[in-house]
Amino acid sequence: MVRGSATALGCLFAAMNVDVDAIWAKCMEGLRGSVPPDAFANWFVPIRAVKISGRDFYLSVPGEVYKNEIESHYSSIIFPLLRQYFRPDVQLYYVYSDESIQDVSSGIAPRTEKFEPQQYAGMQTVNVLDASPQAAVGMGSPIGKPKSHLTQVDSGLKAQFNFDSFVEGDCNRLAKQNAMLLVNNFENLRSYNPFIIYGSTGVGKTHLAQAIGIAVRERYPNKAVLFLDTLDFINRYSRAYHDNTILQFIAFYQSFDVLIVDDVHEFTARKGSQDIFFSLYNQLVSRGAHLIFTSNQQPVEMSGIRKDLLSRFKCGNSAKIEKPDYDTRLAILRQMCLSCGVATLEDGVLEYIAEQATQDVREIQFVLNSLMAYAVMDPSPSKALSLDLAKKIVSERVAVSAKKDPTIKAIRKVVADFYGISVDEMLSNCRKREIVRARQVAMYCARELTTLSTSNIGANIGAKNHATVMHSCKVVRDAKDIDNRFAKELDSILELIRRGG
Repeated sequence: MVRGSATALGCLFAAMNVDVDAIWAKCMEGLRGSVPPDAFANWFVPIRAVKISGRDFYLSVPGEVYKNEIESHYSSIIFPLLRQYFRPDVQLYYVYSDESIQDVSSGIAPRTEKFEPQQYAGMQTVNVLDASPQAAVGMGSPIGKPKSHLTQVDSGLKAQFNFDSFVEGDCNRLAKQNAMLLVNNFENLRSYNPFIIYGSTGVGKTHLAQAIGIAVRERYPNKAVLFLDTLDFINRYSRAYHDNTILQFIAFYQSFDVLIVDDVHEFTARKGSQDIFFSLYNQLVSRGAHLIFTSNQQPVEMSGIRKDLLSRFKCGNSAKIEKPDYDTRLAILRQMCLSCGVATLEDGVLEYIAEQATQDVREIQFVLNSLMAYAVMDPSPSKALSLDLAKKIVSERVAVSAKKDPTIKAIRKVVADFYGISVDEMLSNCRKREIVRARQVAMYCARELTTLSTSNIGANIGAKNHATVMHSCKVVRDAKDIDNRFAKELDSILELIRRGG
């Protein structure tokens, strides 16, 4: 609800009297005894009572995030106090002190919204532009107002994590294509807000998220970009809360144009942090900022996240990065060697590491770093970066399962049994839909669970070639990305194979 013209709004703040101060002072005493000291210092000390008009009571708060926090957590305390010390039919209005004085003087109409909590139907809030510059003293940057100096703030981005150094493979191609699409259409692609990159630990999610941030900064130098880890956000929020610096905390994070948050699944069961992040999220998106997240889980799998925040996660776009397959692992190793200046390797060293270090990119990096460390300690040509040394390091540092990879024979049988066909039918040239699907799934499983080359896989499943195997794996990956039922079916088959049928 909008009350009056710009002139009337100016008078609204000039007409303060002892009554409003006295009433709010009594309410503050009641609040002081009802909420923890830190909560009182952070959320209530910055509030000012600014006007009484009939049954309407106006409070000035630093911004929308503040209003949301008060409404979400403290309405049930504030409203009874106002009813007690003011009048039973009180209507509460919030005045945002983060708006500029120029907006008032130019006659721009204030934004309005209505708040009607179930337990206090009829309670309303409005944003009236605050003409008092003193309201923002001590707040740092005004909330929601990006400043040019933020482009000089440490962005958290690491130059080496760019698109050029991101090794593309079947496991991450779709995710990279989505990331590039976002960068190339950054100012128009609102369906990618937020954009979530998900997958298991150590598959390159952080690298890809950083690459987006770096590319955005290169194309849009005036955009303020921040990359941060979720646990870092949680810790900073905790410190700000206990240091009574929530105003500065909110002002800082709301001032960025692009916020990249790593490992958002870490918000699980962190209620206070989720609440403040939810309010920040809404405020950032409302003024056109872009959010990019990484997670070990896709949004539909997350638990312990408040429903409205989870709903925001689901409204954007997401892309999965799978564990790197053999070809991608080998390409990653070659890229790492190039970056580190490793020029001489005995034949078969990288291939052996790629075959054995199958968990994630970090394991690959760990093995290669260990190999290079041995070479530095013993730089003799006969031992440096040799295959024997690679085998020694892998045996010491890679958790090689005592159980060998499943055989191609075992994979064929499990898949054939699952789909109710014979192995001979799978290996035939039959083009029936169910047999083609079983054949494709068998190839995919062999690619996922063994270190066999695609040519070897094809030779053992229907006498197919490399191209056919690659196509089959892509068909299966694409199908599981859009069909949850098939994805669960595929997981069941993989688990049966791992357990030995």
